[in-house]
Amino acid sequence: MKFNFAHLGFGRTTAAVPAAPAATQPPQAAGTQPPAQAPAPAAQGAAPAPAATGAETPAPAAPAASTDAVAQARQDERTRCASIFAAPEAEGRVQLAAQLAFTTDLSAEQAVGILKASPAAAAPAATPANPFVAAMGSVPNPQVGADAEAGTGDDAQALVAQILKAGA
Repeated sequence: MKFNFAHLGFGRTTAAVPAAPAATQPPQAAGTQPPAQAPAPAAQGAAPAPAATGAETPAPAAPAASTDAVAQARQDERTRCASIFAAPEAEGRVQLAAQLAFTTDLSAEQAVGILKASPAAAAPAATPANPFVAAMGSVPNPQVGADAEAGTGDDAQALVAQILKAGA
């Protein structure tokens, strides 16, 4: 199943989140060795650590089966979240979809059912951003232009008559 998130409006730019600072170690003086770390306490029931023989023994690798299970669980969770967001019912309900995807253990089908049953967010009313523009939009503007009745404008009496006719 291919997921399409275009209806969610993720194309908007957002402020960049600063990266977390990396853990740093204090600088060592020249010619000194870093302090040795104490070995971690052995788990109860584990075999005792062999005595130091000068050669380090490699740590046993984690079982591959548990790594595969963790990777599969991680992939399943990502697929569940993507299914919730890709559903057409998530349009207009992005906050609810995020809440259902990230804070619940509901299946994708259950979450989509909740999205379908909930009302979509209402579009904000179109209000002008500038109150001056709104006020000026309600004032009728005069119709201006050249009059066909007016002569060439050389006659003063005709000009006075035109002004009186306009009512100014």
